[in-house]
Amino acid sequence: MMIPQELEAAWRLNSGEFSYTKFRITNIEYDKPSSIRNTMQTKEI
Repeated sequence: MMIPQELEAAWRLNSGEFSYTKFRITNIEYDKPSSIRNTMQTKEI
């Protein structure tokens, strides 16, 4: 399985792209069904 390390979300406007958030995944845990809500930690960049 491939997991993205970085993510950027942007609006595409007539005047160009407007980036409104960027994230970098710094830690991930898997195969822990009891803690599914806390599986990813992200750092906003």
